[in-house]
Amino acid sequence: MKRRKTIRAGRLVWDIAYTVPRPNATPQERKRIREVTAEQITRTHCNTAQRKLELLMATNFEPEDLVLTATYRDADLPASADVTRRRLGKVFSQIRAYRKARGLPELKYIYVLEGRHGDHRPHVHLIINAVGGDLELFKSLWVWGDDIRRILHG
Repeated sequence: MKRRKTIRAGRLVWDIAYTVPRPNATPQERKRIREVTAEQITRTHCNTAQRKLELLMATNFEPEDLVLTATYRDADLPASADVTRRRLGKVFSQIRAYRKARGLPELKYIYVLEGRHGDHRPHVHLIINAVGGDLELFKSLWVWGDDIRRILHG
C-alpha cells in the first residue's frame, strides 16, 4: 500500500511516497520488512538528519543570509570543541544584544564545528540570518582568528 506525505518548509517542498505494510500481509512479508541491517539503519538515520537540516535551513534562512567559515590563528587554537562552543556562545550573545539595542530581527543561526578534513585545523561553518553589517560585526567579534570567509551560494 502506498502513502504520500508532503512537507513544506519555506520555499522547499518535499513530496514523499512510501510503502506501508498491508494489514493482511503474510508473516513472511512482515519478517522481510523487519530484517534490516545496521548499515541500512545508519544510512536511513543519515538521510533523515540531512533532510531535517535542509528543512530547518529552508524554513529559517534566505539566499541573501550569511554562510561563513571562521578559522583560528595558531596562537588561539582551542583546547577542545567545548572551548569553541563557549566562544561562539559569547559571539552570538553579543550579536543578539547588538540587534536588540537597535530593534533588529532576532538572531537565527546554525553552526557545525569541524577539524577533520584538510590539515585538521579546527574551524566553524555557520549560517546567520543577515541584517545589514552582520559580516563586519561577526569579523570584529571573532577575535581568535583573521580568516573569516563568506561562502557564496547561488
